[in-house]
Amino acid sequence: MIDKDYFAVYKNKVRDRYRFLKCNRSILTAEQIRKSMDKLGESVLLSEEIIKEREERRF
Repeated sequence: MIDKDYFAVYKNKVRDRYRFLKCNRSILTAEQIRKSMDKLGESVLLSEEIIKEREERRF
């Protein structure tokens, strides 16, 4: 349960960051938005992998 909550927090962070970037897109270039979304995407993918590893260890 803790793992899923942890992942939900990550997903919300990405969503909030994306909203922030969309609101300020006049300031940021498309490339800057893409870069920061890629960084956040990587952290979400990493957290997904960590969760999978933890679940695999349980069984």
